[in-house]
Amino acid sequence: MAKQRVALECLSYHATASAESTAELVSRHVPSALQLNLYSHQFDDMELDNKDTCTAAIRMFKDMNMIKKFRIPYEVLCRWILSVQKNYRPVKYHNWRHALNVTQTMFALLRTGKMAGFISDQEVLGLMVACLSHDLDHRGTNNAFQSKTDSPLAMLYSTSTMEHHHFDQCVMILNSEGNNIFQVLKPEDYRQVMDTVQQAILSTDLEQYFKTKPQFLQVVRNGQPDWHDSHNKKREYIIVLI
Repeated sequence: MAKQRVALECLSYHATASAESTAELVSRHVPSALQLNLYSHQFDDMELDNKDTCTAAIRMFKDMNMIKKFRIPYEVLCRWILSVQKNYRPVKYHNWRHALNVTQTMFALLRTGKMAGFISDQEVLGLMVACLSHDLDHRGTNNAFQSKTDSPLAMLYSTSTMEHHHFDQCVMILNSEGNNIFQVLKPEDYRQVMDTVQQAILSTDLEQYFKTKPQFLQVVRNGQPDWHDSHNKKREYIIVLI
């Protein structure tokens, strides 16, 4: 019953991007990252209207070469971005523009901080998708509120309630017709990307963050670890805390 109530609520509130809005975004000019100030930590989304925010998201995927590397159909990417935007509620903070700012911060770290040199292309794609999706369908209340009010979401997820819901919404959009930007990934690549998306979104639970933070700080204090070691757990701390 809880699953049904959540599903019905989402279906009544959200919808995937329309063919008209997708076609408009596909034909829209995408300014350079420099024009949009995407490399800077002084990036200001208030200078962009809602349509411009979508082109900014496209530009970040373009500049990270994700479209070419993973053969993402451009129309599918545009529809997915519009659908993600549509699945954010107009709450005060955890809204679409917050997601865009988090994604831009990740983009700046990967490009100007050269973090992309220490993680795989699959992890980069997963992190970008996770940033844009990490607060999907946020209701403006925290996990404690969900628990104390015995909400349907709290009945579904006993820990990291909202974060699990954000991830499920992310998966739901990707599985919606015309929105699967991972459609041509090899099974192993898909598994790695989705593992990164799930880990990154669930790690936005502040309770989990503060548990991991001391471990990450210890890694920093110990000097220069081998970030390229795929079996090194320290790589997980990078993904969790970026």
